[in-house]
Amino acid sequence: MHRTNRTFVRLNVYPDMEPQGKETQSSPKRSNGLGTAGFVTALIALLLFWLPVINWILWTTGFGLSIAGVIKRPRYLAIAGVVISFIALALMLVTIAIPYVAHNVFDFIQRIADMIAGYANA
Repeated sequence: MHRTNRTFVRLNVYPDMEPQGKETQSSPKRSNGLGTAGFVTALIALLLFWLPVINWILWTTGFGLSIAGVIKRPRYLAIAGVVISFIALALMLVTIAIPYVAHNVFDFIQRIADMIAGYANA
């Protein structure tokens, strides 16, 4: 069998469309570097919520990067970073509040014990 080489000339009537004679190349996967960095930083902040100073730094960095990443697409990791940042913030505030609440509770119990002891001695 004899194979002939044929040359086709294609007119590009629609310039924004790919010609049908060519194979389309798969476009590279889009990534969101800010969203990914915000997600990772927020996740680290969530894991280290019990360290107040380090957590504030990680939380503000993770929250800021995640908010900046929400603007770009894909947004999935950026939105997850914002949600994790709020969870880390809540845990951090609870961790900070526990000593104050415990001190007030113990102070209240001591006052009641002193009142009961005062009535018993009277």
